[in-house]
Amino acid sequence: MKTVFFGDFNQAYVKKALITVRSLVKFPKDIEFYFSEHMHYCNLILKKLPKEAYDSFRNAMRHKVSFSYKYGRKKIVVIYVPKNKRYLMKNEKALIGILLHEVIHITQMYGLYLKIKRNYKK
Repeated sequence: MKTVFFGDFNQAYVKKALITVRSLVKFPKDIEFYFSEHMHYCNLILKKLPKEAYDSFRNAMRHKVSFSYKYGRKKIVVIYVPKNKRYLMKNEKALIGILLHEVIHITQMYGLYLKIKRNYKK
């Protein structure tokens, strides 16, 4: 599990929340967590992805909310915490909730989301 912080975060607090989440659900192998105060930091993540993934990753970024993203074997969770959402850094249950939400998205993406996409395109 890789954890990267872009901005001013209480890293011990966040890592404690991640340990709690990990005790509740199994993390996929090689999952990466990014905590960001500004969406422009997501461009640093984008550079680590293949060019074919740029458009879909940018699409996820444009909503300016936390999101999970999977491309090939890359599993990325971006927790967006701008100044108006700093309550996540004070309310551990809220932080654990958003982390659980995004981790569950990652675990479901492979099977469920692919089936939905295939059926939707028909």
